[in-house]
Amino acid sequence: MNRNHRPPTLHGEALIDLLQEQIDQHSGGLQTALAPFDAGSAVAAWMETLRAVEEFINLPLFGLDDEVIEAALIALPLDAAVSRPRRLRAVRHHIAYRYGEAFAQRFSTLLLQGMAIGHAFAQRGIASGAAGFVTVATMVGYLQSRRRHLVSLLYTLPTACRGDRTVVPLDTLNQFLPLVELNGVTLTGLYQQLMLAMADPNYSVALGAHGFLGSQEYPALDSLFLEPERASIVEMHAASPSPAGLATLEPVRAERLFSAAELRNDIRHLEAAYAEFDLTGSDFRHAARFVRRLSELAQDEYWITLSPARFDALAAEHALSPSLKRALVDRSDSYVASTNSYAPMIAIAGELRTTVTLLSRFLYYWKNVCLYKSRRFQIRSGFIFEQTIADALARQRFTLTGIKRLNRKEFDVVALRDGVIFNIQCKNNLVDLSRLEADVALFVRYNRARVRSYERALRKEAGREALLTAELGIDRIEHFVVTRFPVASNNPRIIAFSRFDTFDTVASALAESASDILA
Repeated sequence: MNRNHRPPTLHGEALIDLLQEQIDQHSGGLQTALAPFDAGSAVAAWMETLRAVEEFINLPLFGLDDEVIEAALIALPLDAAVSRPRRLRAVRHHIAYRYGEAFAQRFSTLLLQGMAIGHAFAQRGIASGAAGFVTVATMVGYLQSRRRHLVSLLYTLPTACRGDRTVVPLDTLNQFLPLVELNGVTLTGLYQQLMLAMADPNYSVALGAHGFLGSQEYPALDSLFLEPERASIVEMHAASPSPAGLATLEPVRAERLFSAAELRNDIRHLEAAYAEFDLTGSDFRHAARFVRRLSELAQDEYWITLSPARFDALAAEHALSPSLKRALVDRSDSYVASTNSYAPMIAIAGELRTTVTLLSRFLYYWKNVCLYKSRRFQIRSGFIFEQTIADALARQRFTLTGIKRLNRKEFDVVALRDGVIFNIQCKNNLVDLSRLEADVALFVRYNRARVRSYERALRKEAGREALLTAELGIDRIEHFVVTRFPVASNNPRIIAFSRFDTFDTVASALAESASDILA
């Protein structure tokens, strides 16, 4: 083997053409693979699988109050039925005692399916997939990272499945997860690479045996693989630790990880956390009332099924706006369109089906739709973001100066470390990530405008840095923009918030370079 051999690289128009070709192939391949299946059985089996997946993810994170059992669960290998049968029995017994036999059976089945999937990925040389199916901990991380794609596949099934092949529940994950991994995840990556190629003529991709390796990454998601928000509910609780309105929380059944009562409590949490912006005075009020009504119809505290006529009657009863009514029912006609859908209701076999988890997901989305129209929320969320950045710096051993205004000039966050001033502009400008796949060219134009704006902000800060150096008595100063919603840029001073938890490495590198200069 020639050690000097390097994989070929592409950039510019040749790369754009290849990426578009690959997008067409993976989109078509996914549709072709799904076509033989019966839509009704596919949707029913996949919704049941998604329930097990959500339980699997949340059980070790929020569902156990015994640290010993939690530690044993996290470290449990997926082949525990063979390698650790006694440990598996002990963990399963605790789960069944806490949540019931049906829950424990879903957990055990998903564990076995995960083991089989891991072996299949390993045999096919799919390292990224195989690495996710070693222990419960790695499987939780894998499923979290693929959660958006798992739901997107659900939206795709009603139109893509056109045959009569029945989907057997026990085989559902084995049949559909490889499509998510090889087509769905790949499509998202290809669209991101296409956007980068269109935004930066210097962007290149190395063509390897196991995929395309880009010269730059686009950090689209925040922690826990969630899409960025202007002000998350966690940040709102940090800003207002004791929101009003939570005294009316319903008791929830201890043996339920998800329930209709918890869904109604989710609504109360949202209304209380964002009360200062009159969330209940917006169109969110109608969505919340409608979801509360649906929760009363839940079977097994989880499933809701309506006829279209019943849906229309309830929508009229709760005065749903046309836009809200449209947003509640998924109408995606392709996998790519599905990746940007938050609709909780799936139309299949003449019925509308949903679950308490899909309804909760929708409410968090609709909350943003309503709040982002509020100028007051836009301003306030900017200040909350500044505090979030300040808190992150404090955790990374920066010293916060508290400077907000000098000589009638305003600053966002100014911190010190290793004899360097860090002047950070916090940008909370909304970037609609759905446009990346819906209209790449439009996304690129908007991205360029945002990058130019942030670079102007950096030049502005450099032009007035003397105010800070004189005030703090330190000559060394570095300026950065931290953006809540990531932009595609090769400017190292424009940093996505999703990567800000390692900002201390930037500070250390600057301190070392300063030492070299002084030496």
